[in-house]
Amino acid sequence: MKKVILFVLLSILFSSCDQKIEVFKCKTNEDMFKDHYNIIVLEKDVDSSTFTCLGGGYAKDKKRVYFVPDYYVEKVDPQTFEVIETMYGKDKRNVYYMKAKIKEADLQTFKTMDFPYSRDKNNVYSGRIKIKEADLNTFISYYGNQTLEGINYNAEDKNSYYKDGEVVKKK
Repeated sequence: MKKVILFVLLSILFSSCDQKIEVFKCKTNEDMFKDHYNIIVLEKDVDSSTFTCLGGGYAKDKKRVYFVPDYYVEKVDPQTFEVIETMYGKDKRNVYYMKAKIKEADLQTFKTMDFPYSRDKNNVYSGRIKIKEADLNTFISYYGNQTLEGINYNAEDKNSYYKDGEVVKKK
């Protein structure tokens, strides 16, 4: 019933638009959302015959890569694009977080850590932002929050505790 209502609402909403609108439903592949779908609404010139759901919030056709719900990832090569993990992808030239390029990421050594962290041979990142203060050799991320003296944090290195990429306490 919910799917029917959603379809009717989307149909009504977009019926008066002059732009070409396409709605795609991609089944998620993450365990915690295994019975959910990502609804992708696109106003671009989508090639329906090559449109493929990739998982991790991404989909592509022969011309573009898309990120849920309605963004396309600019300047990405759809032929070589692959999902690394939820919200992270890469092509032959770059690494992406959601729809944005991680500017300084080293393609060959990039690895995800506990969300929202990732790293490569040169830097540690929170999402697509480089954490300038992070010590690469001692940085550890945690799944979920840790607490120390009333301070919540989800990562640390030899110098600091971090919450979502921000220093919350120096050691």
